[in-house]
Amino acid sequence: MCDEFISLTDHPLPTGIPTYGQHPDPHTLPSAAASLDYTVNSLLLSSLAPSTLRAYRGSWQQLRAFTLEHTGQDTCLPVSTKLISRFIASLHQKGFAPATITSKLSAVSFVHKLLSLPDPTQSFVTQKLLLAIRKNRIPDSWLPISPSILKALIDSLPTLIAPNYDQILFKAMYLFAFYAMTRICEITVTSDSQHTLQLANLHFRPSPNAPITVTFTTYKHSKPGRPATIAIQPQPGSKYCPVASMQDYLSLRGNCVGCLFLRSDGFPVPKDCFAKTLKTCLTYLGLNAQNITPHSFRIGGATHAAQHGVPEALLRSIGRWSSSAYIQYIRP
Repeated sequence: MCDEFISLTDHPLPTGIPTYGQHPDPHTLPSAAASLDYTVNSLLLSSLAPSTLRAYRGSWQQLRAFTLEHTGQDTCLPVSTKLISRFIASLHQKGFAPATITSKLSAVSFVHKLLSLPDPTQSFVTQKLLLAIRKNRIPDSWLPISPSILKALIDSLPTLIAPNYDQILFKAMYLFAFYAMTRICEITVTSDSQHTLQLANLHFRPSPNAPITVTFTTYKHSKPGRPATIAIQPQPGSKYCPVASMQDYLSLRGNCVGCLFLRSDGFPVPKDCFAKTLKTCLTYLGLNAQNITPHSFRIGGATHAAQHGVPEALLRSIGRWSSSAYIQYIRP
């Protein structure tokens, strides 16, 4: 790397990505220019969501490791179109989805734009490669959770789970995950739980049969200060009403602050616990637990909405999609 580039982390070479300006030497008084560059750098980095910054670091690390393996040298800027093409081909061979490859290239694009360098991700060759892998993509094997499967999952809970609290908890989670088209990180705690919904994100109107309003303060690909708010409609008289099931759950949960979904011991529901419970229900029903995962609620919710004529703009809004990526969630 050239001297004018600094690492975003304190780790060795493979983990950093270049940024704007020079980092002042902590052992000497910085010059006015160096101090201003450092401020510019800090401001530029703060423009990225923490999750985006982490993803960019990981993608840049992956590119540098690839470059070192195939050329024996560190990545030089500007990155050549030939190197980017080979990087894309490598990711494609490893089975990465087109959206994931595009996301990784965003880190490369960011660095080049930051330094006012020609962006290799926008070259004719790169764009044609991305078009080709999208056309030739092998669809994932995850199946949607249909309304009939959703009802069967809920009906299996009393047989498989003894505590009444847990039955009501998972019924509320299943229905909420389906109708809110949630990602697993939004309803459970994971190793990186920055998007987990809190009780304060949920709002009920005082009028009867009113929808639940949910505010996603942060979510995958969200931008700072731009939350997403959706409404989940009630189904009066239905055993599978998402609003009524949430009200039943909250009457047991109580009003203590914290994550929306809590176990009976007061701790948030871990991702593994949710996945294990779902797998137990699927196995009991004789369904393929390999092809139906927690993400199947999101796929099923999107498919169900599309089949019922929900307009594209509204569907994207409910699922918090910022692009046409929602199309791949709609299954026959």
